[in-house]
Amino acid sequence: MRRNKNLERRIADERIILLMKLAEKEAISNPERARRYVTMARRIAMKYRRKMPSEYRRRFCKKCFSFFTTSNCRIRIRRGIKSILCLNCGWRRRIPYRR
Repeated sequence: MRRNKNLERRIADERIILLMKLAEKEAISNPERARRYVTMARRIAMKYRRKMPSEYRRRFCKKCFSFFTTSNCRIRIRRGIKSILCLNCGWRRRIPYRR
């Protein structure tokens, strides 16, 4: 029986979005569970070769996979660069910023 890749990819997209929403809910009350949800979403995305949705792509640390909230990241805007510092592992992400 042949695999239906379109169906698999659609299901993968739905699961990624669901896991990221759960991570967003659990980020403040249970950060370890939120980290696990982000890790699971990334594994699904890699397995089925799907991109993370753009609204969630910059919402977690690429090194320790913690979901960013106001308590575990620091955001600075300076000279056209938005800098996000993860306070858990110290990883810094720099993003071009324009008004």
